[in-house]
Amino acid sequence: VSTQSRSSGQSKNRPIKPCLKCTGLKKKQDTKVVPLRCQHLGQEFYSRESTKPLFRANDLMTVHNLYRFRCIMETAKITRNHVPISMYGLFKRSDRKTDLFITPVPSINFTYKGPYLWNKFIGHTNLRGKLNSLSVIKSKLRISIFNAQNQHDDHTWNECNFTDFISY
Repeated sequence: VSTQSRSSGQSKNRPIKPCLKCTGLKKKQDTKVVPLRCQHLGQEFYSRESTKPLFRANDLMTVHNLYRFRCIMETAKITRNHVPISMYGLFKRSDRKTDLFITPVPSINFTYKGPYLWNKFIGHTNLRGKLNSLSVIKSKLRISIFNAQNQHDDHTWNECNFTDFISY
């Protein structure tokens, strides 16, 4: 029989009597019944944990960074392959710096976000003229986003984890 502590002003230790389901789950060689389904969980169980270590350990991108990654990759595909032609016509390349775009009026549309994020990525990583194929762009972009996502504190998220590009 285990004990619990309640956080309602005073902490009291009360034995938890296992329900019939928990008793039925008991193995024959066990001497104590551990209540699995009738267990009352305290405040420490419901406390918030940081997700940043999980994202780092499993090499996962946050939704914010996944959006940035897909916008830049789709922009690169459209401008390299000229497909779909209707989308390609919406992007304007700079005459002076051929790796960059002239961004339209700021909005939430892809026609603004794609070129804006592309220019920011190229500017922060100093990769002008070094991006020959889509696979190179994809690998450099992935490394840059993961480096930005994993910088600063190991347990708390920072705004620059979702907005910066870093290349080492």
